[in-house]
Amino acid sequence: MTLHGTAKCCWCSKSLMQIGAQWWCQTDRCRTWQRESAIGFNVPTYDKKGKHSGYEWQYWFTPLPSQAEFERRKAPRKLWGGSAGPGKSFGARRLAYRRCQRIPNFNVLLVRKTFPELQKTHIKAMRREAQELGFEWLEGSKEARFKNGSVIECGHMEDEAAVQKYLSTEYDLIIVDEAVQIEPDALMELMSRARTSNERVKQDGGAEVWLVTNPGGPSHGLLSDLFITHTPDFERYPALAKTYDPNKWVFIKATLDENPYLDPDYESLALTGLRRGRYQQLRYGNWEAMDGAFFEEWQAERDGQPWHVRSLAA
Repeated sequence: MTLHGTAKCCWCSKSLMQIGAQWWCQTDRCRTWQRESAIGFNVPTYDKKGKHSGYEWQYWFTPLPSQAEFERRKAPRKLWGGSAGPGKSFGARRLAYRRCQRIPNFNVLLVRKTFPELQKTHIKAMRREAQELGFEWLEGSKEARFKNGSVIECGHMEDEAAVQKYLSTEYDLIIVDEAVQIEPDALMELMSRARTSNERVKQDGGAEVWLVTNPGGPSHGLLSDLFITHTPDFERYPALAKTYDPNKWVFIKATLDENPYLDPDYESLALTGLRRGRYQQLRYGNWEAMDGAFFEEWQAERDGQPWHVRSLAA
């Protein structure tokens, strides 16, 4: 067992420990929650003579506590937003695999803004993971098909035609990776396609939308309004005024310090050359930081405490 120097559990704040190739929390309760969202399978074992002796359970994917927390939080709309590097894209894809294994005929749409981005972050990995996990990858349609009828459809939002092709289909789960880069109206339209006729999905709480992103982009303000400050623009989206419930628009913050798999030099090599506002967004997941703002150093809070804010109340 090896303890990580900086990566800590989002639930109990204890350092994560490595057992084999997997990272776990030291606390029994937290490890139970990790196991509930894990993926694994029985691997045959053999004695010294090469004779089959039984099976041994092996974890293929053990979610970090922050990844397991994202799946555990039940809500029809969830924003997993914050720093670059906590494993959001990786975790969302593998948690989608778990849903597909667990629920027959489960339909997932996984999108990014452009096809090249989709190719680099997900499709390349899914080709390999199909062999490891045992689902079928269809190169022509860019789909992952599971033996129980579940499907993950990969797509992009590059142009109007790309958006329109999703509007006639219902999805049990829509995952939008780097959602902040998609135009607000297109993003709102896409989210409306999360609906289900699958009885098992209904029993589990209904269709969901997972938005996975860093701050900073065309939909930064929209996502902040909907998920963080809970002050949506009802003039622009009047129908939302009748249905908006802050409890159904859940924000889970992702921080860089949650990922023990990250290269120790990641921050110094990838982030320190950024301007102040962008650094605050990608290093600390600060949704209030704006690159190029007049007062770039302004912060509403620091280390959880009020910072550049002063109450005028008597």
